[in-house]
Amino acid sequence: MKRVCIMLSLAALSLHGVGCQEDSVAPPQSEISETGIHSSVDAPGRTSPVMSRTEALPDESPSDLSESEAWCRVSGVFDSIVTCPIQVSTAPGSAPATGLQLTMTWTAADLTLEGIESEVCPPGGLPCATLMAPPAKNFGALGHSVAMQPQDLKTANGKATVMLYHASTPDAALNGALGHVVFKARRDLADAAVSLQDLVATGPEAQTLSLKVSPTGLIVSP
Repeated sequence: MKRVCIMLSLAALSLHGVGCQEDSVAPPQSEISETGIHSSVDAPGRTSPVMSRTEALPDESPSDLSESEAWCRVSGVFDSIVTCPIQVSTAPGSAPATGLQLTMTWTAADLTLEGIESEVCPPGGLPCATLMAPPAKNFGALGHSVAMQPQDLKTANGKATVMLYHASTPDAALNGALGHVVFKARRDLADAAVSLQDLVATGPEAQTLSLKVSPTGLIVSP
């Protein structure tokens, strides 16, 4: 088995590898449909669940969507958990992404970043467990690693960079429903936006790929 290690350079938006560890947490649950993304929220003191919602983006091609447009819109009551799904698809004729990096921005007065949760599977496939990063550094069913900047999410005041990569299997694809970015509402929210910028993807041969926001999530193209 070959092993690839890539040095981190946030200024150059490059992907990199670090070690991995796992810690389990209980995840929020979300459902993705063709008409939008609906995320459950945990509202303290409520006798029935309160639903956060994400509105579908306009029906435009990825090339028509600006990086400054909202990737995810959430609603929920104060102190509830709201989530943005990480959904990646690959355009016809494109190699899949095996690593990606993006920077999330949001209104700091609206949301606190809690982390990224995903179902992580060990080599061999089973048993899988739902983990939150941090403190975990593993991500997804194929054993990718996740790194976040800042490392202390308490200091992520409306902005954070996420990197996903595979240090030992650089051709492991990132595709489909991969996990969720988890936030906590700092006040009652009706339509809080999370936007993306500085999107970068790499393919199996370490080639640079296009990564853009689409109506259904993120789309990778040549």
